[in-house]
Amino acid sequence: AEWTYDTHDYTGNNLDNSTLYSALAPDTYNSRPILREGNYVSGSLAFTSQSGAVRFDKSIGIIDAFHRRESSIISFARRFDYSNDITKVEAFRKFVMWTQGMQRSFYVPSGSADLEPVSVAGQVLKVTGTELGGLVPLLDGYASLEVTLSNGAKQQVTVTSSSMNADGTADLTFTGTISSTPTKVEILYHVRLASDRIRIDFEGVESLECGFRVQSVKQ
Repeated sequence: AEWTYDTHDYTGNNLDNSTLYSALAPDTYNSRPILREGNYVSGSLAFTSQSGAVRFDKSIGIIDAFHRRESSIISFARRFDYSNDITKVEAFRKFVMWTQGMQRSFYVPSGSADLEPVSVAGQVLKVTGTELGGLVPLLDGYASLEVTLSNGAKQQVTVTSSSMNADGTADLTFTGTISSTPTKVEILYHVRLASDRIRIDFEGVESLECGFRVQSVKQ
């Protein structure tokens, strides 16, 4: 059955309290939680756009809708599976309550090595891996990155501009701090739930399965 939550457990205005998500997503960026757990379900990212602008060609009866990059939305699914971990099950329920459906945004790392790091010099990160459109999300305004250092530590930065080099690398100017050349660079998507309806399947009180779609939010 679709999950409903008895809100008497949270009196007053407690749903606005950030501690509701802290057990599941304790790390934050730009004051929003970073939800790390869960995996992509099968399928690929979907890019959609609707600028609202149309062009009428009366002579041949064609109507075209213009595509504007700045209005694009990235949509993808996440799947969560917590088995025999009542703490995570309860934390997940609280996190979903905190989102209030599509009302609150959070961050989700891509989970993949989106760009190949080359070096870091000051506020410039040199990367490869842009041949297949890796910079498109950055140019579209989805400019947050999460980098993993050799010691396993993670840091988040925001790309403010990018430039291509003759050798095929790209220089990304960022705000924030990258302590050393990272081993992995992921796009950190700023998202909210794509629907107010979520299905959570419970197996007892200690295990759950849940899949939901998220869509990107402009930064």
